[in-house]
Amino acid sequence: MEYSEETVQAVEELPPYVPGAPFSGVLRHFGVSLADMVPRWEDGFRKFHPEARFEDDLCKASGIIGVMTGVAELGASGRESVLTEFLSFGEKLKRMPAEIAVATGALDVAGGSYGLAAFVHESNPIAGLTVDQLDGIFGAERTGGFREIRWNPTAARGAEKDIRTWGQLGLEGHWADAPIQTYGFAQTGMTTFFEREVFGGGRKWNPNYREYVEAGSKQQAPGALTTKDMMAALSENPYGIALAGLYHADGIEHVRPLHLAPHGSDAFYAPDADSFATRKYPLARNVYLVIDPGAEGPQAEGTREYLRYVLSRDGQRAILDQGVYFPLPQEILLRERAKLS
Repeated sequence: MEYSEETVQAVEELPPYVPGAPFSGVLRHFGVSLADMVPRWEDGFRKFHPEARFEDDLCKASGIIGVMTGVAELGASGRESVLTEFLSFGEKLKRMPAEIAVATGALDVAGGSYGLAAFVHESNPIAGLTVDQLDGIFGAERTGGFREIRWNPTAARGAEKDIRTWGQLGLEGHWADAPIQTYGFAQTGMTTFFEREVFGGGRKWNPNYREYVEAGSKQQAPGALTTKDMMAALSENPYGIALAGLYHADGIEHVRPLHLAPHGSDAFYAPDADSFATRKYPLARNVYLVIDPGAEGPQAEGTREYLRYVLSRDGQRAILDQGVYFPLPQEILLRERAKLS
């Protein structure tokens, strides 16, 4: 990944790391996500706290499990926590975990918490969609959605907001009555992210939604339809729309990604490096380090100190060196730092 001059300059304008009290204990990372970033951050932190030590279990288990069970202070996660994880954490520790966003996910790299794009057939004349229109297309009438473990009725919406034909989006002629066929992932981190960001935590999808598993993933079983099959199907269906990562379209003809507009905005953004870096594109994703916000003692203080380093100019420069993820924009970085107070 070659970052733009604007992205590099934005990192230089982030607040520098200002060391707090010296830390000389052990901090433990758990989870394979961010495995290529963790050593960079640890080395950078030790320049300010030379007595700090780290023990890393970069296994493929969910990072939140390590924090919940007390075997780690920092749980790496390339996705949002799911309801069962929130419930388990709450039952055990009587509080919710803190998901600290530490980077923006990749643009088009498999396994890099890549953002989602909405693809259509190249013959489709539509130029872009708003997030509310994505909800209308992919979602369904609902009475609410989950915010962590709590039911949130303000996420409700009626069936009158369903969008089931291309004519409802302003297309005319033979498009007007043509039904929209939706394609996307079977239940996974990408659907959890989409439910949280687009459905407000709701779980109800368009009944015609066709599910596919990530090609080459552990979800793939003999005979399972994969993302390769999904993009091939879209390439032959002028009336379809698919949720996928940009790299899923590599080598696929007759498909294109749409520009998207965030909630409450009439500005549309292409899924590209600039819009991901600035987070103007609404379906760019976070990469997280999960912590127990109620933990106390020297290790807990060291954990917060370490995260202040990660969420600083020094820590975000390490992301530029890694070249897969994007540094956080300043407004998101400051929001995440505030969670450490």
